[in-house]
Amino acid sequence: MAETGSAGPETMRHGLSFLPDGEPGRHSAVDYFAMLRRLSRMGDEAGMSHVKMTEHYLLAYGGFCPSPLGFLASIAGITSRIRLMTGCLLPAFHHPLQLASDTAMLDAMSGGRVDIGVARAYMPYEFEAFGLSMDSSRDRFDHAVAAMERLWREESVTVTSPFFQLTDVTSLPRPVQPGGPPVWVAAVRSPESFVNAGREGRGLLVTPSIGRPEQMAPLVQSYRDSYEPHFVGDHPRVLASLPLYVGRTDQQARAVADPLLAHYLRVWTRSADHWNKTSSADYQGYTGMGNALRAYSPARLRTDGGAIVGGVDHVVERIEQIQQALELDGFLWQIDFGAVDAVTATANLELFLDQVEPRLHCWDTQPAAVEWEAAS
Repeated sequence: MAETGSAGPETMRHGLSFLPDGEPGRHSAVDYFAMLRRLSRMGDEAGMSHVKMTEHYLLAYGGFCPSPLGFLASIAGITSRIRLMTGCLLPAFHHPLQLASDTAMLDAMSGGRVDIGVARAYMPYEFEAFGLSMDSSRDRFDHAVAAMERLWREESVTVTSPFFQLTDVTSLPRPVQPGGPPVWVAAVRSPESFVNAGREGRGLLVTPSIGRPEQMAPLVQSYRDSYEPHFVGDHPRVLASLPLYVGRTDQQARAVADPLLAHYLRVWTRSADHWNKTSSADYQGYTGMGNALRAYSPARLRTDGGAIVGGVDHVVERIEQIQQALELDGFLWQIDFGAVDAVTATANLELFLDQVEPRLHCWDTQPAAVEWEAAS
């Protein structure tokens, strides 16, 4: 592990990852965001590393949060240490000047606590709604992210792109963090995404929800093998997001979590069904995703490692197994899955912080935040 620059269990970090899956009429957006504010304050007080929020549109799968930067701005005002991460912004749907300006503004509002996760987007109905072709998603992503980074670091930027034009542009405000916030790339199953993230010297975000972590390990290793540091102190860094539920016993945990996981899978499958009749050269292997997800049950998700559910001993064991398989720097725990209520989510986080995290040899988050800032 020393050769790859990845961190071992003694430096494992833990944060929060939010992906709304509530549905209007069944789950209140007002109650949902009130719950997330409470959980974020708990994470901040406990020294967790990140609060992460994703960007999605239209359907229950993420649709409650089309603006992760707006959400994180609200969290910035009620926290003081925890880092604020987009997980992820979808550059294909934005102009890079908007991305650079909005992210730098949040960096200023939070005192330099921002990490920017970016992804290509992968739901066909979102591209259709924005009037964009999926076949250009990789090029749009590459051009937009590169321009955003230049706008953070340079003045009088000129870019000629098939998708946008910039002429002698200086973006304001300037980021607080030198060179701009750390950038992380979400990769799921496209080998090119893992390799490109390494070549660009960016962090890697993974969600090993389908298939065993051991099956993702070669892709993560390809990221490390291709990693090229762009600044002094750069090193490969990998964080994984997974649903988590910690109960008093394995049986009690499954009784609570399995109905929530079933809801999460239903919502995800309904969105992924749009892939059953869609194909794209930029998304090899995605066609039929909805049908593939139907093969998953809560029990299979738990067994394969796509979710961690159980009593304290079982949860500690599973976390260590997945960390060893992927050589992770840490986890961002999804505890809002299944349109969960605030009481259940709070109890879950409390038990993790009180009884699980102390057994995982975690460092305090503040040194980690400074290290990542300096490396970017």
